[in-house]
Amino acid sequence: MTLNAACTHPRARHQHGTYACYQRDECRCEPCRTAANRRAKTARVRAETGQSALVPADRTRAHLATLMDTLTMGQIARRSGIHPTALHLILGTPDGRRSKRVARKTERAVLAVRANRHGPERGGLVDSLGTQRRLRALVAMGWTARSLTARLGFSSRTTHLLLHGSRIEVLVSTRDRVRDLCAELSRRTPPAGRHATRARNVARAHGWHGIGAWDDIDDPTETPDVGVKERGLDLDEWMHLVLGGETPEQAARRCRSSSWDVQQAAREQGRPDVLRAIAEYTLRTSTHGTSIHHAELLLAEIKDAA
Repeated sequence: MTLNAACTHPRARHQHGTYACYQRDECRCEPCRTAANRRAKTARVRAETGQSALVPADRTRAHLATLMDTLTMGQIARRSGIHPTALHLILGTPDGRRSKRVARKTERAVLAVRANRHGPERGGLVDSLGTQRRLRALVAMGWTARSLTARLGFSSRTTHLLLHGSRIEVLVSTRDRVRDLCAELSRRTPPAGRHATRARNVARAHGWHGIGAWDDIDDPTETPDVGVKERGLDLDEWMHLVLGGETPEQAARRCRSSSWDVQQAAREQGRPDVLRAIAEYTLRTSTHGTSIHHAELLLAEIKDAA
């Protein structure tokens, strides 16, 4: 770069009088040379005195893990001023990458963060059991962890900890956000397709249960009802009525339920015969393109789950 020329770096706009401009843009103006000399001198002093701008990340990592029990990654990032990506690297990423050293200022910023441990009446912490059960129930319905993460505004690590971690305390705001989302999504059908099928398979493999398995989902003493009458439905009775000539909607009303509830109960109880009966009836009788498409997706879901 010519003397005092403007920065031409493709992803940054370096300022004169900085080491970045001296190094990246090869500027040799007086302010940039002074900045480079100052940096070199600082490095020499630290080397001679045994100091370093970087320290082992173990202490920061341990404190960060403690904070994650009570705070989301976003909250820690806002309180510390450290970008969430850097915090994730300190903790360790799913592919095994982990920071071995961190800057001293990063260590100081993270160690300065303290969890809010006020009581629930002041927006503090509550048991995570109900929150975890609700998230698992949504996955059992077919909502993917990724879609839940996006709707809740959590980091993927936070959602993973809530789904797979042991019982901890969560913020009241977190509990309320999950409770509101569960109330909304439990009345809707997840988008059909392989992602929903995969989510249900994950839930089935982990033994997670749908909303209908709980009378009081927040009660720590309650065990899920996974019998044939989950959701108040007897799917054998529904199937008997359909084979007897009633439409799926009529059979659902006779069982004091709805077609949507029948589908959800069939998924949760592993009843592909019920889902197939619904799909085949729709293909035989419907001329509505959306309904036909949904029935075809339902049959594909049954095939994928087999």
